[in-house]
Amino acid sequence: MKRIAVTGANGYLGKQIISTFLSRGIKIFPIVRNQNNSNEIVCDLTDKESVEKAIISNNIDTIIHCAAMVPKKWEQYDEDNCYNQNIIMLQNIAHEKLKRLIFCSSMTVYGVDAEGMIDESSATSASNAYSKSKLDCEEWLQKKYKGDYVIARLPGLFGGSRQSGLIYNLILSLSKQELPELVKEPPAWSALHVDDAADLMYRLATFPLENNIVCNLGYGIPQSIYRLLLNVMALMKLDDFPVQNISDNWVCLNINRQLRNIGFTSRDWFQRLAQEISTTENIS
Repeated sequence: MKRIAVTGANGYLGKQIISTFLSRGIKIFPIVRNQNNSNEIVCDLTDKESVEKAIISNNIDTIIHCAAMVPKKWEQYDEDNCYNQNIIMLQNIAHEKLKRLIFCSSMTVYGVDAEGMIDESSATSASNAYSKSKLDCEEWLQKKYKGDYVIARLPGLFGGSRQSGLIYNLILSLSKQELPELVKEPPAWSALHVDDAADLMYRLATFPLENNIVCNLGYGIPQSIYRLLLNVMALMKLDDFPVQNISDNWVCLNINRQLRNIGFTSRDWFQRLAQEISTTENIS
């Protein structure tokens, strides 16, 4: 039986990963800085000795590394502290005793100007300190780490407990018959429901996989903020509502590697978007 731990256990994705494992009767060890429950492993991820003690004393052989310094505001994406902390945490976690290390990276490594079909070999372009830290973490794993790793490139997450973000705020505005404020030239954008992200992480931790893979995760369809607006309006039956004039800078994450190793998400984009509309309308 694998002994799997998740960092960032109190975060948005980390909490959902724990819930997914427990709902399937599989034990998972949350790694936290401050203990709230007896099953949690207390560890300072920026301290190498603390990390090594946590891994060895608990016989952890697989880690899903979700913990990261994630900016709360757009202007914080360029802060060096964010970059430094993310690099240090990964290097400390990448222990030789692990059988598999799953690193939660981001589609932001492709850059804000990415367009069209994107596979794992597509050009990368770090546009801020946050995406640079993800890209440099990926490079360090590929060049320095001797164990088995998975680099999971995640789109933006939505749904679940989150009552913020682009999709939530867009639905909220349209449910009030208000025009949302959207930029005319939006950046590259793609999204994945947090329940699907957690399920895919479960599979990456428990399924047999190809060795040392970089893997886009998602629905495998073209997405953009413009298409999101059209999808939401169609599902909300707002046929006569004025459509904002914004560019359709679509991207489509190629998920062939995901499909080959762990399969499709349990629900598709339109099912999840309809679910989010229903949830948000009930809240508002």
